[in-house]
Amino acid sequence: MRHNLHVSVGGTVEKTFTFPSVGTGSINMCASVVRKGFEPGHPIEVDCFIWNESSLDVTPRVTLYQTQVYMCGERHKAVDVALTEALVGQVVKGSAEGMESFLLVIPDGLPLSFKSGLITVKYFAHLTLDIPYAIDLHINLPIVITTKGALEAI
Repeated sequence: MRHNLHVSVGGTVEKTFTFPSVGTGSINMCASVVRKGFEPGHPIEVDCFIWNESSLDVTPRVTLYQTQVYMCGERHKAVDVALTEALVGQVVKGSAEGMESFLLVIPDGLPLSFKSGLITVKYFAHLTLDIPYAIDLHINLPIVITTKGALEAI
């Protein structure tokens, strides 16, 4: 498990437009973090690459979320909480490329990531690409919040 804390995490999403009234062309977004494990109070650098081959202007943003899952037998309830305000990037014009590096700071005092038979606490960096007049693109990058000792124990 400890080796997983230093593994990079990434994701890619794509959308193609075929309706001239909304826009035409395609949009690709790729996002990554250099490692999965972090400790409270430290920043997470999230890199976001956008290839906008459409006629629309798009805007990336990122937010840190916590998911709490409560379990009882076969039943469960998940609660998502935004821990940071959305960091909004620069507008990427139609038929252009863009790269944005966001610096999300993990708030101090958060519970560590953990999983038990009754409750699970996990975190993710949620990237959204705002696309006017269309459904936005989303990428969730899992983040593990742990202790400094666990990060150095490799």
